[in-house]
Amino acid sequence: MDSSRLSLTIQNCEYSYVKEVTKALLHTILFHRQFGQISPKTQELLDLTIASIDDGAVESMVEERASAYIKSLHDSGIGTTTTTMTTITSPLVVEFYEKKTRKAWFTTSEEEVCWESWTLNFELIPTSRSEPERKRNLKVLVSQLEDSILRILTLVNKRNEEYIPPIPYSETRSFPYQIIIR
Repeated sequence: MDSSRLSLTIQNCEYSYVKEVTKALLHTILFHRQFGQISPKTQELLDLTIASIDDGAVESMVEERASAYIKSLHDSGIGTTTTTMTTITSPLVVEFYEKKTRKAWFTTSEEEVCWESWTLNFELIPTSRSEPERKRNLKVLVSQLEDSILRILTLVNKRNEEYIPPIPYSETRSFPYQIIIR
């Protein structure tokens, strides 16, 4: 089965909000792709309450990957110096894998095959110069983030009907995954 490639683009985002938006999207995707035993919790990010997994390892991994993403943007020259609309060309990708057994003549091996991939893209706008402009931009961003979270839910539900690999037994996470900065 080919992996499903899903994409989300957040437009009109100021650089200062990229980390929080990234964390909100990562938590949402990971929460809705866990089928094992989890403890849910809510978090406040950018005036939104989002569902997340109450697991220190997941929490620190999301924080670490969001920080690494911001660092990669800063190192590539994208950041607080944005003066025009900028499309980030190095997206953040979340890939989910299933383990498949591959049989050969006298051997068997296990391989991880990507069955779903989420690509997060951003279009940055210059940092607001006034408080009213900042509030207006934040309101637009929060609305986009709400729409993106609803889109994640819609796509996850659609994918659940189309294809979910056999769920492995695990208490902490169902499917192996990676969060990659490209």
